[in-house]
Amino acid sequence: MMKPWRLKLKFGAVSAAVVLSLSVTSPGLAQLTGYGDEALGPEHAPVPVAPSTRVEDKRKAEEAEKTRRLEAENKRLEAENKRQQTELEKLRQQKEEAERAVTALRRQGEAEQAKRVAAASKPAEAQSAAEACGQNSIGMEFVRIRAGSFEMGSNEDGDEKPVHQVKISRDFCLGKYEVRQGEWKQVMGSFLPSRTELQWGCNPLKPEFYGDNKPVVCVSYKEVESFIQRLNVKEGTSKYRLPTEAEWEYAARAGTKSKYSFGDDVGQLGKYAWFDKNSNNQTHPVGGKDPNPWGLYDMHGNVWEWVQDWYDRDYYKRSASTDPKGPDKQGDFRVVRGGCWAVSAGNLRSADRGSLTPEGRGSDVGFRLALAQGVP
Repeated sequence: MMKPWRLKLKFGAVSAAVVLSLSVTSPGLAQLTGYGDEALGPEHAPVPVAPSTRVEDKRKAEEAEKTRRLEAENKRLEAENKRQQTELEKLRQQKEEAERAVTALRRQGEAEQAKRVAAASKPAEAQSAAEACGQNSIGMEFVRIRAGSFEMGSNEDGDEKPVHQVKISRDFCLGKYEVRQGEWKQVMGSFLPSRTELQWGCNPLKPEFYGDNKPVVCVSYKEVESFIQRLNVKEGTSKYRLPTEAEWEYAARAGTKSKYSFGDDVGQLGKYAWFDKNSNNQTHPVGGKDPNPWGLYDMHGNVWEWVQDWYDRDYYKRSASTDPKGPDKQGDFRVVRGGCWAVSAGNLRSADRGSLTPEGRGSDVGFRLALAQGVP
């Protein structure tokens, strides 16, 4: 056994003592044992790593990487799925909007078609206000009456039955006012009573009836025809005429089905008409009362108005349904319409019918002109 030896080294201010002991137990084998300030124990010796441990660590690392990649792919797929769902929702909304637009267009088309159908068979109510139709060279004003259908007649008097549907197939124009004495003078040259008129006891020069703005009175049907002929020559046309009885009632009703154009309340009649209760036994200047809904004045009262038709008490039973023009000549009377200053409220109803011989005249009878399709 060898004797231990000690070696002391000094490096500056730091010193360390190392005691080395060398023993030999067998040839070529030496054991080194250290002594000093900090001894090295067996726990600090390198631990050998088994090969199986390295394989397991590699496998775990690969699985962790695989898991990471799967999680990343799942996130990508979720994002893609969300994007596709968003796109599908947009497409669904666009489809709904397109369907709503198509539905709206279809409904609009149906509504327009319905309007066209309604226009093709437009009822009287379709005209809701006055429509000017022009003025001729002597100052006569006309209102356009649109084509349409209405219920003509009533169940009150025998010659007004039955109530029946009538179609006016074409627009026409109707005088806004009854023909005035001043207009008659411009066409006929004077307004002096004839011997025949005086024989009828009808003197239009009486103060109760005379005035340029008062309606023409004391004129027979034949004299009215002469006036119309001269007016057509003066205006260079052939369109002036009397209205038919159907045209007159259609315009008088102005889209209503009531007794009067303003309703059934006879208490309101004084606002629209001159009749026995308010006329003071005389005619009045035209346009002095309120017009009907289509802008026509004195359709109720002031003076009776000649129309084209011959009178037949039972004509409504066989009347044409479109543009009736009255019966072929039967009897001796022509129709007059509208009532006058001398009669009661019942004779001023829209459906009321009167009659007079073509040669007849009176201080309560005048007329209103129609104009066939066109503006004066």
